[in-house]
Amino acid sequence: MEKEGIQTVMENTSAGVDITFSGNTHGNEFLLKINHDAFQKANAVLEKQAASIVDQFTDDHYLFEFSDEELLELIERPDEWSKEDFLLAVRILKDRGHELSNSEIREIRENGLRDIRTPEPGKPAWIIVGYATAVAGGLIGLLIGWTHWKSTKIDPTGKRFYIYDEETRKSGRNIFWIAVVFTAFFVVRYFLML
Repeated sequence: MEKEGIQTVMENTSAGVDITFSGNTHGNEFLLKINHDAFQKANAVLEKQAASIVDQFTDDHYLFEFSDEELLELIERPDEWSKEDFLLAVRILKDRGHELSNSEIREIRENGLRDIRTPEPGKPAWIIVGYATAVAGGLIGLLIGWTHWKSTKIDPTGKRFYIYDEETRKSGRNIFWIAVVFTAFFVVRYFLML
């Protein structure tokens, strides 16, 4: 990536100790970190590298056993697969008579991204617990409220979005502020009783 002008940071995330005590070095894990603004360029580099080797895969590759529907699901969620798998899935579909244009592939990928970005409703049990602990005045109410109000995640393109739907986020905000008020009330009351 450095040759392509993309600044990277390598982080070793391997376990500090081999829990099997067998000297296993195959479980080493590394993260290659890049800046947010280099995300698309890095993807293009990886796709170019994958394209140069995807024709070397033979019919005994596991993707040849996938149905057309499974291959389309792979194309819809390419972030869950390697670049080689993605390109091979496109090639297999083409060989089976289902050639996809670039615009069709983009549309399939966008459908997958829309699914990923769709906010979830919060679990009613957690909302109830949040309100109860908020009124009791405590950190649990603050934590549940903040989590349901402000939690975000990042999609495969690097875009950040809220995890929970608007109704859940409103409940989370309410839980948070109720917890703030009641926690402050109980703290002040405690100190006045000293």
